[in-house]
Amino acid sequence: MSHTHRAVMLLSALALTACGGGGGGGGASPAGGSSVVATPAPTPTTPAASAASGADPVVPPADAASSGSVACTAGDAPQARAAAFSLINVTREALGLPALTRASAVDAVAQAHAQYAVANGTTGSDEVQGKPCYTGATLAQRLAGAGVVDVEAPGRRSRSEFLLSYTVAGADAQPWDYVTDTLSALYGRMALLDPRLQQVGVGFSSVSGQRAMVLDTALQSGAVNAGSDTWVVWPRDGASGLATRLRTADLRPLAQVTEGYPVTLHAAAAVQVSRFVLSTASDGAAVAAAVVTRANDRNGFLAEGEAALLPLAALKPGTAYRAEFDGSVGSTPVHLAWSFTTAP
Repeated sequence: MSHTHRAVMLLSALALTACGGGGGGGGASPAGGSSVVATPAPTPTTPAASAASGADPVVPPADAASSGSVACTAGDAPQARAAAFSLINVTREALGLPALTRASAVDAVAQAHAQYAVANGTTGSDEVQGKPCYTGATLAQRLAGAGVVDVEAPGRRSRSEFLLSYTVAGADAQPWDYVTDTLSALYGRMALLDPRLQQVGVGFSSVSGQRAMVLDTALQSGAVNAGSDTWVVWPRDGASGLATRLRTADLRPLAQVTEGYPVTLHAAAAVQVSRFVLSTASDGAAVAAAVVTRANDRNGFLAEGEAALLPLAALKPGTAYRAEFDGSVGSTPVHLAWSFTTAP
């Protein structure tokens, strides 16, 4: 992306007993990372659900005034938020996934954190009391302050936050760039393409040469699950012009490896992997890769319905690849084979 000097995504994952920050990839040029707070937990609860809407609220969480926040430059960009949200749904619907709604309270939390990120030049999920635009130290605290009660369900993420931060040094980034960067980051992609996700909050702040977009999710009671026979893959079959590698970032799915562009499966029921492989389409040569699932994700972010195949080196440019998956989704045996091509 020539329109930015730097793009950073920090992903802080908190799930089970693991936590960390950063993961990225895709796009043309900026380095990146990612930021998500995930909490799959053992027992469901049943608090009241909050209302969802497609509105564009700009009011910060209700307790912001008493939370230690100091002077905050709003930097709101409602049109960018609305456009990014629309493009997220374009992507989901193209895959056959249900469209999301914008939960007004979660939206407000996302917007407040985008403003904090720009005001303080941070790429993390945590906030520090006393700094401009502070509304809560952690995502859990910020959601609680806004009256959002997220539930815990086996194998699911109860909440997540994904932050894209840009320093602009030319033509500005566009909403599609933010969505593309999210898809190109392993953990951001997992949050965005979760078949069981129903609501999202979108924040965007623009001050001087700084930009920040935040996607927040919260699993709330009353949500109707997608059918257990729902699953999608990324990249899509026949996709072209893809990046060759996962962008360098703080939170890495593999240790001491330059990961190639990830191939992922997203399902509405628990996934079991028997075989997940990648090869060059022209000659069938195997690509060395690692399978990452909820069972072995060192950052504890993946949910039970997700599996990722991470090449152990960058893919070759201008090359067609074939991915194959054998296993099950819920109780359904699944065999999938599809192809995609990297950018020249």
